[in-house]
Amino acid sequence: EMMRETLMEFPNCIFGVSSMVWCSEGAKATAIHCPLERMVLETDAPYLAKEPFEIPSLAEKIAELKGTTMQEVLKVTLDVSEKFYGLGDWSKQ
Repeated sequence: EMMRETLMEFPNCIFGVSSMVWCSEGAKATAIHCPLERMVLETDAPYLAKEPFEIPSLAEKIAELKGTTMQEVLKVTLDVSEKFYGLGDWSKQ
């Protein structure tokens, strides 16, 4: 309920989902209930790891929780990240 209200109240708000989906019920609930169009995938890179090696397995886990494909999760969350951070060519939208 709180996530739904937050998403409605703050239209530019996004939620980050991390590897905590494997060990936290709260993180798992966020991954399940947050629309992909309002989600980014979090990584420890570059501070705790030299590269974002968890992203593929994280996308696979989110796909499993949401009943979609890993490719769809990666595509949509990349689009969200690019838009949020002002990267990529958004003139085509």
